[in-house]
Amino acid sequence: SRAPTISVWMGCLGGVEVDVMQAHEDGLMMTYSEEYHKFGGPLIDPNYLSLMFRLSFISTFVGNLQYIDKEVLVDMPSKAEWNSVTDRWDPRVMGKWNVRCRTIGIMLLLKTYQALPMYSTFMDWVKANPELCKEPAT
Repeated sequence: SRAPTISVWMGCLGGVEVDVMQAHEDGLMMTYSEEYHKFGGPLIDPNYLSLMFRLSFISTFVGNLQYIDKEVLVDMPSKAEWNSVTDRWDPRVMGKWNVRCRTIGIMLLLKTYQALPMYSTFMDWVKANPELCKEPAT
C-alpha cells in the first residue's frame, strides 16, 4: 500500500530548519505541483498542497510527542541530567541516537509550529469544514 504524498513529505520536510521552511514553503509546493503535472499527474493547486502539508504537520507534531516518554526519557532517565542540558548541541543529546533525533525533531516541530501560521490554518480549516469537525459526543 502507498502512503499519501503529504504524509511522506513529513519524513523530509518535518526536519527542515524553520528559516529554510519559511523561505521555501511556497516554492516547494509550486515545484511539486508543476513537476507532478509535467509527468502525468493532475495539476494541484500549490495553496491546497500547503494546506494539506500544514494539516499533516499538526497531526505529525502531536504524534511525535509520544517519543518523549517512549525513547528520549528511556535513554536519559535522570531529571537532573536533563536539567543540566543547556542546548541541543550538548554531547549527552548529540551522542545518543534516539535522544538526538527525537529531541531535535520535536524542537524543530515546535519552532515551525510557532513560526508558521499552523494554528490559524487549522482553525480556518475547521470553520470551513463544520461537517467534519463536530463537538465530541458527551
